[in-house]
Amino acid sequence: MVESSSIALKIDQLMRRIHADLHPRAVEFDHHRVGPIGGMLLLAIGEREPIDIGALVQQMGRDKSQISRLVQTLERKGLITKEQSIDDGRVSLLRLTEAGGHQLRSIQAVLMDVVFKVMEPLSDREQAAFSQLLDKILTSRNRDAD
Repeated sequence: MVESSSIALKIDQLMRRIHADLHPRAVEFDHHRVGPIGGMLLLAIGEREPIDIGALVQQMGRDKSQISRLVQTLERKGLITKEQSIDDGRVSLLRLTEAGGHQLRSIQAVLMDVVFKVMEPLSDREQAAFSQLLDKILTSRNRDAD
């Protein structure tokens, strides 16, 4: 069995490599200057919209005040809208605007290109197996979060 600490370090290296490869390409997608965390927020909102701020805080693993400030910035830049939930007026739901959707698609396109290049050493079969393993991990995480 592979040692968990070894896996953790390798995942950290992979994440840093992807981030390092994304950083110089930010000019291709960060048209509204939202930065890395703002981009991650747009990805998270796009994945589960409409999403309430509490779920976003949990998904991002950041404190509520930091997420609230970022939400205000994205809203001020016209990338997301915030509306009250019909079910609970105390809950704000976040959705992408048309501009936010465009920004999201730009981020996704560059992210896919970067990950494609990182995955080049793997055969098609290995990439498919890796994708299935990621699905299994992420599905398990989503079940625990819901």
